[in-house]
Amino acid sequence: MRKLLHQIDLPPLWLALFAAAGWLLARLLPLPFVQSRPIGAVLVVMGVLLMAAALIQMVLRRTSFVPRRDPSALVTGGAFALSRNP
Repeated sequence: MRKLLHQIDLPPLWLALFAAAGWLLARLLPLPFVQSRPIGAVLVVMGVLLMAAALIQMVLRRTSFVPRRDPSALVTGGAFALSRNP
């Protein structure tokens, strides 16, 4: 069982669960703030761009971007130059 849990990549599952919870919460308790959709869209786009930039850095260094695999290199450029945990 422990080996199986080590091989299952959970972050995409967490993303899907929290996205579904956010969608459900928005349907049950809609906010009257008119600009919430454009602000949310900008935040989503910024997050996707940050993830893409990080992925590109990892591909350029030829290391794994899967969290549970052993990395072959330490990436310290791009977004990782600003983070505490490269």
